[in-house]
Amino acid sequence: MTATGICASPVVVTTDTFEMVVLPIITKPSVKITAASGFGVRPSDTVRFTASVSNGGTTPKYQWYKNGAILPGAQYATLTLFGLSYRDMIHVNIISEDPCAQNKNASDTVWMQFPLSVGESHNEALMLSPNPNSGAFTIKNISSGEALVTIYDAVGRLIFQKRAQVVDGMIQLAIDLVAGSYILKLEENDKPRMLHFSVTK
Repeated sequence: MTATGICASPVVVTTDTFEMVVLPIITKPSVKITAASGFGVRPSDTVRFTASVSNGGTTPKYQWYKNGAILPGAQYATLTLFGLSYRDMIHVNIISEDPCAQNKNASDTVWMQFPLSVGESHNEALMLSPNPNSGAFTIKNISSGEALVTIYDAVGRLIFQKRAQVVDGMIQLAIDLVAGSYILKLEENDKPRMLHFSVTK
C-alpha cells in the first residue's frame, strides 16, 4: 500500500496484489529386498535380508512375511532366517511416513533359489524389454529351446504361466496385465531365473 505525497490532501492510496501458487510435492515410496549372500540357499544357510526403502520418511513401518504367512515381530528393516528352502517366498510390506507420499504402501517379494555351483552360472543375465511395458515384452538371453514362464504379482499370487518356445534366444509375450509391479520367473532345464518388471497403462 502506498500514498501519493507526504501531506497530500486528499490522500490517494493505491494497492497491489499478487497470487502465489504452491505446487504439491508428491513422492512415491518403494522398497527392494536384498540379501548379502544372494538368494541361492542351502537348508544350513543363515540369510540376512535387508529392505531398502526410498521415500519412506524417517521411520517407515515394516512387516515381513514368509510363504504368505506373517512373521510375528518381524517389523524392522532387516530380517534373519535359517533353514530356508528352494522356492520359499519372502515378502515385505512397508508404510511410508513421508508426509508428501500420496500412496503410503509399497512392497517387494523374492523367491529362494538353488545355490549355483562353480561353472553353473549363466553366461548372460536374463533381460526383459521394454521395462516398464504395457504387457507386451521380450525376454532375452535364453539358451534352451523352450522355457516355462511364470508371472506373480507383488504379493506372490500366480498371474500367468506358460511353456513357451524360444526363438533366437528370445520369448515374446503379450499378456493382459493391470498396471503394477510383477515378478517373472523363467525356468529352463529346471534352473530358475527371476527378474522384476512393471506394467503401466
